[in-house]
Amino acid sequence: MGAAGLNLFDSDHDFDSISDLNHEAGLDKLAAALRAKEQANKGIKATEKSTEDEDDDGYDYRFSLHSGSHELNDEEVLAVREHLESGVLDRMINERLQKVKSGKANPYTYPGYELVLIAVCAMEYGCHLSESFLDHFRRNIRSVGLMRDAVKQVDVALNDPVKGYKNDGTKYELAQFTGSEADKISPGSIMLNTPAPFGFFAARGAQAVQPNTRVFADGLCGGSGAHKKEDGGQLMRCAKCHTQTYCCAACQKADWKRHKLVCHA
Repeated sequence: MGAAGLNLFDSDHDFDSISDLNHEAGLDKLAAALRAKEQANKGIKATEKSTEDEDDDGYDYRFSLHSGSHELNDEEVLAVREHLESGVLDRMINERLQKVKSGKANPYTYPGYELVLIAVCAMEYGCHLSESFLDHFRRNIRSVGLMRDAVKQVDVALNDPVKGYKNDGTKYELAQFTGSEADKISPGSIMLNTPAPFGFFAARGAQAVQPNTRVFADGLCGGSGAHKKEDGGQLMRCAKCHTQTYCCAACQKADWKRHKLVCHA
């Protein structure tokens, strides 16, 4: 599988997971029910075949958990949101939280990574997420194998007071980040896909990249990916280059083997 970049939904793996999650959420049945209602309003019998509202392949239109995959009108967005908030979203989240806590999970469909996909998709629809879950999300986003720029995307969604997710019913537009030319030869960017701690490479906290390339997005701690120090203060900067940031001396020491090769005054 490949990936066009290091953001969420840049990889084949993410869309394969979304396809499975759509079925689990019952969005195919929801789309069929709404289409049947629409046909009834138009006087079309259920046994009749209508080409209206079909895609180029002849399949009836479908709903996706990832709203960016399909252009839905306001009525359809509301229908999906109400369906998810009817208990479907809570069930999907709680099942994966239990799997994460039990330590018993399929290594390919890693529940911690799926939680990220589910939560971000819910944000895109403007669904309400409990504060307790959002707190859990903040504490654990760097332990599920997010790709490098996906770490920054989720950080913005959860912590940016202006550009972040509002949790008030407003649809959220996920921030997008463009990597450097060096990313194009990084495993996971074009040739291989390593979005979670499984597959070709074992990645913890960030996508596995080639040696001496950045693991976390600019502005995050080079050792842990944190956006602030533990006491809430601003990150410290490398005294030599004044560019790389760290949340503590331990992270700076741990990252020095990598950073020293690119550090310059």
